[in-house]
Amino acid sequence: MEYLDIYTDKFKHIGICEKKECHTKGYWHKVITVLAINPKLRKVFFQRKRPKDNIITDNNALLDFTVGGHIQAGETEEQSVREIKEELLEDVMLSQLVFLGIRQTAATVTENYIANEFQYVYLYPSDKTLEEYEVNGEEIARLVEVDLEEALELFYDEKSEITAREKFLDGENYVINEKKITKKNFMECYQIIDEFYKRVLIAAKRYSDGEDKKYIMW
Repeated sequence: MEYLDIYTDKFKHIGICEKKECHTKGYWHKVITVLAINPKLRKVFFQRKRPKDNIITDNNALLDFTVGGHIQAGETEEQSVREIKEELLEDVMLSQLVFLGIRQTAATVTENYIANEFQYVYLYPSDKTLEEYEVNGEEIARLVEVDLEEALELFYDEKSEITAREKFLDGENYVINEKKITKKNFMECYQIIDEFYKRVLIAAKRYSDGEDKKYIMW
């Protein structure tokens, strides 16, 4: 079973709880969110998670940040980057990431799934291209590369669609397809209220422009 540290909404630790119960009762807990970027090529990478029925469509596999997951009970921030290893199949140290801050977010996804989360948000700068990333096909069904400036133009409604490249496993071989995407291909919850996608993309642009990372926040 998977256990999480739980907190009050004021970030006071109050105990440990099994993950399913944590979401059923709406306990506050920690998660990690990472956007991989290539600052030199000015590319950003999103993921399509594998749906339970294994059928990938634009409706059931929306674009999410590159890496995301729960921080386990007792895990330090340094240890929580194991999520990158699990999803992108590469070892990364916390020192390689750019910390953008903690986002406090509350959402009732379903009647029995309440996501009250302290979201630790990072950029993962790397010179790797889409061709160089591995996709295990399990947690991440497809890895999606988008031009940074075009992504911002999309979320600022300056473009209605942009071109993306998707990488996925077809049997034992990797395939890269090009396709058009719109804002409807992204999770709606990150487009409303605090416009989370837009804010993290702005942070990615500032980092790619050479700003001092200690002044960059989501």
